[in-house]
Amino acid sequence: MKLEIDTSKLPSDAQLRAMFDAVPILERHQVADKTVRAGAKPVVTRARQLSPRSSKTGSAKKRSKAQQASADWNTPLYKTIKQVVRKYSANAFAVVGPKWPEGNKAYFNTSPGGRKQVLWGKPTGKTIAAIRNWIVQAFDETKPQQLSAMKTKLKALMDEVWSRG
Repeated sequence: MKLEIDTSKLPSDAQLRAMFDAVPILERHQVADKTVRAGAKPVVTRARQLSPRSSKTGSAKKRSKAQQASADWNTPLYKTIKQVVRKYSANAFAVVGPKWPEGNKAYFNTSPGGRKQVLWGKPTGKTIAAIRNWIVQAFDETKPQQLSAMKTKLKALMDEVWSRG
């Protein structure tokens, strides 16, 4: 048995050195931050579309006084959906969700089989059916757009970095 290895496609030592030297340049130009931010934009857009909406006279009357006072009920939930990019030494990631404290009104009903409804500390005997978390749904539905946006931004940033030198 004979093993053939084609070494013509392997990078040279100079090319490898240039790649490793580029890491501080990429950090200096915030390439990871900007790329992740571009990928989070489609998730934010879709999460705003999927966020729960209610009428002014809907469920607001059912809330206790403490609950009514604890959140800004005049700002619609979809207007509070934001993104925050967290940067670490080796990577960056984006967090998408309702802004605090304005968005402190999102109830995530994700327990398997539903949850027992409790109003003002008293069980009502009703079980609320579990619904899919709309932020997770927004993430899943926008995966192709996220990847496309990140590739486009990364290519533009890399062209900019290499042209500056």
